[in-house]
Amino acid sequence: IVPFYGVTTDPSTNIKCMVMKHCTNGNLCAFLELHHENLTWFERYRLSIEITKGLEFLHKSGFHHRDLHSGNILLDDKRTAMICDFGLSRSSNKEQTAELAATVGVASFLAPERFPQQRPVYSAACDIYSLGVIFWHISSGRIPFAKRLREPMLLRELMDGLREEIVPGTPREFRDLIVKCWDVKPSKRLKIDVVIAIL
Repeated sequence: IVPFYGVTTDPSTNIKCMVMKHCTNGNLCAFLELHHENLTWFERYRLSIEITKGLEFLHKSGFHHRDLHSGNILLDDKRTAMICDFGLSRSSNKEQTAELAATVGVASFLAPERFPQQRPVYSAACDIYSLGVIFWHISSGRIPFAKRLREPMLLRELMDGLREEIVPGTPREFRDLIVKCWDVKPSKRLKIDVVIAIL
């Protein structure tokens, strides 16, 4: 989790600002675009573990992120991955009705049950789905379905089970982890502690 240092006031505008750790390597999406070809699988696993441990902390604290994607993961000067942007996070004491928040975020990272339906719900399994897509992004270096994000049919196809193909060279254990995280059925997705144990 990106460290929070406090709140200050901009003297020129009188606007309140949050002060957080400065992450010099930007977000994971931009980082992968620049460095993916040179990343070893050791580094890819390390990033995956750091992100998963951040999500575990959030879940154990009683919250869901609700908007987890590669743009909401920052890397500091040591390339340590940290989760940020909790604008949509909610208490996890019960499953949440998604309502308007169902369409907020990056579509290809959102769990299918979040897309507008009769009554979409939100649970920890939605974050696990997003985590699986992030793992795929780390393995491939590509934004999932980047060329189709504006296609209305993409959401329907994702709900019906469409997923990106695992890229050649992905270790079997990591491939299996991705598939188990982004299962179309929330009840079949792994729990956060199981993901950590596998990694």
